[in-house]
Amino acid sequence: MILPLVFAFVVLLIITVPVSVAMGLAAAIAILWAGKAPINTVVTQMVSGMDSFPLMAIPFFILAKKIGIENTHLALVLSFTSFCLPFTLWMMRAFFLTIPIELEEAAMVDGCGRLRAVMFVVLPLALPGIIATSIFTFILAWNDYIFTRILIASDELKTLPVGVQDLFNSSITDWGLIMAAGMMITIPALVFFVAVQRYLIRGWGAGAVKG
Repeated sequence: MILPLVFAFVVLLIITVPVSVAMGLAAAIAILWAGKAPINTVVTQMVSGMDSFPLMAIPFFILAKKIGIENTHLALVLSFTSFCLPFTLWMMRAFFLTIPIELEEAAMVDGCGRLRAVMFVVLPLALPGIIATSIFTFILAWNDYIFTRILIASDELKTLPVGVQDLFNSSITDWGLIMAAGMMITIPALVFFVAVQRYLIRGWGAGAVKG
């Protein structure tokens, strides 16, 4: 019972994390290019509104039901992405603000267009921020409970937090199975962090020494 849930959940996050980080990255770059003054308020409102996302689960369910994607993994991917995107955008913007604009300007003086300057100078410097954002986005989606509980009815489509909670609702509580499920929840997150943590250090200064 537990292994299919682990596999399905990991596949979901393999889609959700890159999509959320890519959209947050593109939005953060666009926001920085557009200027700071009006955008600060927008970003702050988006992040502060994350507390109300659980209240959006029922309207999201109604919308998913109307378009026929309730009780599907697509509904979970869309809900996870919409939940993680404000946080991803806020973190990416904060990391980009720490990169000196002079580096981008120097690359443009040397003949790079703005897009190439971002790709070959700014993004390598932002790599630790991208990885850190990916880790936090993974944890945020990994721990989600409310969207899956409302959007998913089939046992084979449920994610790990919901699946483990359902173990308590059985007629006999199997504490050994629950402890094993707890370990299965911990291991993928630990493996993901170990796999990417070395990139948190690599990348500092990488863009500045390209020549």
